[in-house]
Amino acid sequence: MISIVVPVYNEKDNIKPLYEKIKETLDDFEIIFVDDGSNDGTYEEIKKLHDIDNRIKCI
Repeated sequence: MISIVVPVYNEKDNIKPLYEKIKETLDDFEIIFVDDGSNDGTYEEIKKLHDIDNRIKCI
């Protein structure tokens, strides 16, 4: 398994495209988003992805 750590701050619009690209490229992975206090809904976007794919995590 590959663990991908992605620091984010106000990246709501980029979360899903990044996830989709990683999903196309890799089979066995997890993405750990590190949200630095975003106020644009980034955390909520990550949470939506986590709800459909538990390989997505946010701290």
